[in-house]
Amino acid sequence: MEFDINNKVYYKQYNEIYEVKINEDSSIKSDKFKINIYLDSELRARLQTEQDLQISVERLSLNEYFEKNIEIKDIEKFKNSFSYHDVEIENGKLKFFNLKNNKIKKENCKFGFFSIITNGLDHDASTALEEYCLRDEQEKYYFQMKDVMDCKTQRNWSEDGKTGRLFILFIGLILSSHVKHIWKTTELRNRFDSSSAILDEMRSIRMIELSDSSKMMTPL
Repeated sequence: MEFDINNKVYYKQYNEIYEVKINEDSSIKSDKFKINIYLDSELRARLQTEQDLQISVERLSLNEYFEKNIEIKDIEKFKNSFSYHDVEIENGKLKFFNLKNNKIKKENCKFGFFSIITNGLDHDASTALEEYCLRDEQEKYYFQMKDVMDCKTQRNWSEDGKTGRLFILFIGLILSSHVKHIWKTTELRNRFDSSSAILDEMRSIRMIELSDSSKMMTPL
């Protein structure tokens, strides 16, 4: 695999021939069908660390149940709470437990890998990833516009009106993002469950500063 300096990932691109059969007599072949495989080594390390942490936490809990001979009341719930261990219960007590080695190996093989498929494009693997990230940002923007700004439909009478509305929404998202940043980096996280809760708290007020420097609080 080669290394992408800008995106900090390893990649490999494969040119494939993909044919779709329409009927018995005809078919359509793909145009420039490419499979791009990526490896994010930082993501891989983080996921493996999280896996090791989860396995260690489960082992500590299971050892406690086994050594102290603790009674298990809800057997099904108990089994479902351990993702990386098979447990055997007898007479309401933990008899033994083993690691799910096959599951762990499969996860380790996949950690950090992802793929992007392109068709009809001359993009190399780096360009395909950059364009996908841009599309992802656009989708997040539209989602925020519909969710955070509560603007699911656009009722516009003219192109200028549409441009004006989008501009106002864009400014609103900037302010919303700033509020979210403040919420994440201050003690507001302890007082509010989300940045949306802060916006709800602020929804009924706004500050207007008049030309004579006097200030007045009015409903939003």
